[in-house]
Amino acid sequence: MLLPVHNGKPYLEPCVDSVLRQSISNWELVLVDDASDDGSTEEIQAYARADSRIRLVSSPHRIGVTAALNLGLQSCRGEFIARLDADDICVPHRLERQRDYLRTHPTTVAVGCWVMRMDADGDAIAVGRWPREHAEIDRRLLGGEGGLPHPGAMIRAASLHQIGGYREEFVYAQDKDLWLRLGEVGQLANLSEVLLHYREHVRSAGSVHRNEQELFLWRAVQDARLRRKLAPYRGQAVGTAALVTERRQREAWVRAALRSRNMRACHKHLAWLIENDRYSARTRWLQLRVCAAVIASVVWLPGALIRSGRPTSTWLP
Repeated sequence: MLLPVHNGKPYLEPCVDSVLRQSISNWELVLVDDASDDGSTEEIQAYARADSRIRLVSSPHRIGVTAALNLGLQSCRGEFIARLDADDICVPHRLERQRDYLRTHPTTVAVGCWVMRMDADGDAIAVGRWPREHAEIDRRLLGGEGGLPHPGAMIRAASLHQIGGYREEFVYAQDKDLWLRLGEVGQLANLSEVLLHYREHVRSAGSVHRNEQELFLWRAVQDARLRRKLAPYRGQAVGTAALVTERRQREAWVRAALRSRNMRACHKHLAWLIENDRYSARTRWLQLRVCAAVIASVVWLPGALIRSGRPTSTWLP
C-alpha cells in the first residue's frame, strides 16, 4: 500500500489503524513523508518501529504528491499496489476483496471501488458510485470525467512500472492521466461495494485549484486521444471553471446527505448555512426541503415500524 503524507497528522492515526485492521496480514505500507512539519514524521516513525510491515520513505524538501508517489513506488515490493490518502479510511476487507479480484481477472490492471463520502469530522454524506465495466470507465475518461477513485484503487505493480509510473509534470489530475495510460495496456474496473471512507474538506485541492485541475485534465485527455488517434477533446475551455466556495460545497453536502438519509451531516451543514447565509433564497429552500423530509419521516416511519413488528420506541428522529 502506498500512502503519501504532507502534514496529515490530524487524520493519520485512524488512516493507518484501518490498514492494521485489514482481514489479510501479508501487506506492506509505504508512507512517503513529503517534508511534513506538523509531527506526522514522528508518528510514522512510531508506527514503523511497532510494525515491520510499515516503512517510512522521507523527502528532505517538499516535492509534491506526484513526485512523492513515484518516490514511494521505488520502495514498493508487492505484486499489487493499493493507494490510500492520509485522511481516508479503509474498510477491513478492502485489500482482500481487491486482491482477489485482480487474481481472478488477469486482464484487469487496476480495480477501484465505491466510496462512502464523509466530511472532515467523519460524518457520512453519501455513497460515491463509480462505473464498474472497463468500456464505460474508459469512455468517461476520454470525455474528461470518471475513472477510479484514486485513494481507493489497487494496481498491478508490473503494469504500473510498464507505463513508467506517474508523469511528474501532472501536478494535478495525475490520477486521470494514470487511468488513461493504464487503460491502454489492460482493463479497468470498479467493485460495486464501499471499501473506502473518503474524507472531503471544504478547502480541498478540488475547490482551491479547480482551474489548474481543469488544465491538467484537459492535457491528459488530449494526450490520450492523440495516442489513440481519436478526434481532439472538445472539453471545457481552460481557466473557466468556477471556484467552489464553502457555501456551495456545504449546499452540495446538504443535498447529498438528505438524499441518502444521512441526517447528522445534513443538519450540521444546514446549520452552518443558516448561521452564515440565512437570508439566501437557496438556504431557505434547503431548510424547507429538510423540514419536509423530517415531517415525512415522522408521519411514515412509526407506521412502517409497526408493520415490521419493531417497537416504535427504538426510533430516534
